[in-house]
Amino acid sequence: MGVLDDVLTNVHNVVRKGRLGPGQMISADLVEGVFKENVQIAREVATELPYREWLSSSKRLAELARPGGYLEEPQMRADEVRARRRARPRAWVPS
Repeated sequence: MGVLDDVLTNVHNVVRKGRLGPGQMISADLVEGVFKENVQIAREVATELPYREWLSSSKRLAELARPGGYLEEPQMRADEVRARRRARPRAWVPS
């Protein structure tokens, strides 16, 4: 029996019909009988670890940036930037 035959004979068991968009997911736990959609899965993953605390404790970029969102001083001197632009990596040749 194919999937279509199974769906047609068990129409009363269909929980949800639709299409998944790019990057979306669903979860069907057949043992527990739990069906989860994209939003619920994303919420569970987001609350699993303390991402908000990690982000708030990371101050490095906030300390470097001024209120306008740009760095106050260049991180490299102009001559260093020019030297790096001129430097080209050698092509790797397998031996």
